[in-house]
Amino acid sequence: MRLRHACSPLSLFIRLRDGAEGDVKARNELRMPDEKFVFTIASQDGSFSVSRQGDPPDRVDFSYDDLGITVARLGGETVLEAAPVLTDEGESKLKLITGEILSCPEFRKFVLEDLFFNFPASASSLTVRR
Repeated sequence: MRLRHACSPLSLFIRLRDGAEGDVKARNELRMPDEKFVFTIASQDGSFSVSRQGDPPDRVDFSYDDLGITVARLGGETVLEAAPVLTDEGESKLKLITGEILSCPEFRKFVLEDLFFNFPASASSLTVRR
């Protein structure tokens, strides 16, 4: 029962948000002196956003509902959806529509890599739905 509760969309959303806070801090620490951008994270009820402020600006928004986690790019286009899944090993992970199952760190890497390292960010790598 405890494992299933830990695999709820809300529990996974909280893990993603907490991990993203650390990712933003770590990425800002890697900035070179000549880089003219900064990364931020902002939380609201039921969602959080990771933003690149600078040129070019970009943002990804994470939200959850009863079915799972949704990620949208700046402008509101939904680019990724995942449902919680409890593995046979008792681990809470996220399942994409492709059937691929990702841990929370793997999911964050998949979503944030373009934002953090590829300018301009390419939305084409984030087109998988639940």
